[in-house]
Amino acid sequence: MRRHVVLVALVLGCASQRDVVGAALGVAGPAIVEFHVRERAACIEIAKTREEATACMVLVDDRYVPLEKTRADTLDPVMLYLAPAFANFGKPAIAAINGVAAGAGMSLALLCDVRLASDKSRFAASWINVGLTPDCGATYLLPRTIGVDRALKLFFTGEPIDAREAERIGLVTEVVAHDDLMKNALDLARKIASGPSIAIELTKRAAHWGMVSDLTSQLHFENYAQELCFKSSDFKEGVRAFLEKRRPSFSGK
Repeated sequence: MRRHVVLVALVLGCASQRDVVGAALGVAGPAIVEFHVRERAACIEIAKTREEATACMVLVDDRYVPLEKTRADTLDPVMLYLAPAFANFGKPAIAAINGVAAGAGMSLALLCDVRLASDKSRFAASWINVGLTPDCGATYLLPRTIGVDRALKLFFTGEPIDAREAERIGLVTEVVAHDDLMKNALDLARKIASGPSIAIELTKRAAHWGMVSDLTSQLHFENYAQELCFKSSDFKEGVRAFLEKRRPSFSGK
């Protein structure tokens, strides 16, 4: 039986703002939770764009569907809701960044598992420029991604960096040509989505848990995750495919 793969993309954009996240923070979190509950998404992709866009769109099987905008009453519920929604989302999250990711926009990218950046993109920990401290998890995420010293330099100065520098310091996973960004991101999403989804979700959770865990606890979690995978249909298919010298056809079960 051919496996039906669903890719979900949240396209965040606003024509009237330099940083698109301001208009979309209230939409991304609820949308992620909605798709997580439905368990329809094999892989979620976050695309930040500076093109003419005034609403959050969800890409489902190559078809864009508009989502109704929501507004947070205060800033705290947005930040406290959005970051955990990303962090606890079991599906792989790929950021495709083709514009300016500044402030919370950079935090949103950091909340994703893989970050692909256009060669025209720029990044800035810009809170200090308006007398603010970082938010949306930036003080937790950025030091763990690029190191404390480099993170503090970006926090203290608020200076923007280009895509190549972001790649050099590890802020983004890969820089690609601007016109090829979405193609590369979707190709990667499809490749991941065709894999064994149980093992992929457990691997993501193990990697994130390992950032705050100790070795002994991590070894116990790895054993637990392996036990779950041993019971999956995908493990049996993977073994059969290996013995038969063919590519596995995973069902996600």
